[in-house]
Amino acid sequence: MGLKGVQRDGIDYEFTLVFDLNTNLTAKASKDRTQLFFGKPEFIPSEETGRAILQWCNIGEVQIQPMTESDLLKSIDNCNTVEELNALYNTYPMYQSSLQSAFTKRKHEINRTLLANQQTKSNGTHAR
Repeated sequence: MGLKGVQRDGIDYEFTLVFDLNTNLTAKASKDRTQLFFGKPEFIPSEETGRAILQWCNIGEVQIQPMTESDLLKSIDNCNTVEELNALYNTYPMYQSSLQSAFTKRKHEINRTLLANQQTKSNGTHAR
């Protein structure tokens, strides 16, 4: 029996904020509609983290910072996981159709990198 938590597929769609915690107890936002933690480096959650979330909740409205199409293209290139890319895609629906090819291209790049890393781990060699 494994220790993995069992959840139905797509449950994170229902959440506004999702943190991924690693074994060092540092967190990184994999989904962040609040824009408080998205794109930020890993951090150790604290009471201050809770206060920031509470303050955002009390505002009552999502405050999305405006982003130009060229800025969004840079953000797409800076995404390192498909989760980050999906969060960015969902945060800026006004650019979904015009930047669909950029999102798709980056998703394929991330998946190729993941596949290469998995192959390297499985055969013990380094991909070149």
